[in-house]
Amino acid sequence: NTWVCSSTGSFSFSVLSGKVMFRDVYYINQDMSIRIQDGFLIFRWWKMFNPKQKQHDPKAETRLYVTVNGFEFHVYNRTDLYARLQETFGLDPTLITPKKEDEKGREDRNKTLESVDIKAESADHTSSWRSLIPVIKVNIST
Repeated sequence: NTWVCSSTGSFSFSVLSGKVMFRDVYYINQDMSIRIQDGFLIFRWWKMFNPKQKQHDPKAETRLYVTVNGFEFHVYNRTDLYARLQETFGLDPTLITPKKEDEKGREDRNKTLESVDIKAESADHTSSWRSLIPVIKVNIST
């Protein structure tokens, strides 16, 4: 009952420069759409990580740089909210209703989230994902 449409017009990858370029990317489902005219990301794998560097400094060195041109994000519906309102007010379902497995999975997920212990990130910079990508710079135009 749910539909998803995604496509990439073109995609190229360069190992030496760490560059991934893409064009005409879109992802559409019943609630939203994301479209990107073109863009690229550069992963500068050769840059050294300096743990003393301030992470919120706009001039800080970055290993991951993302540029996107022609970015569109649209939210069409909030079908989960509307389905809950229909259920609350006892209306006949006019929207696609969630499957029973999805409802059970959502209940299990909520129970799991209640019992999750959040652990602080270790001070060892070699074990953290932040040591790989300490700063991400994103540029979105038009």
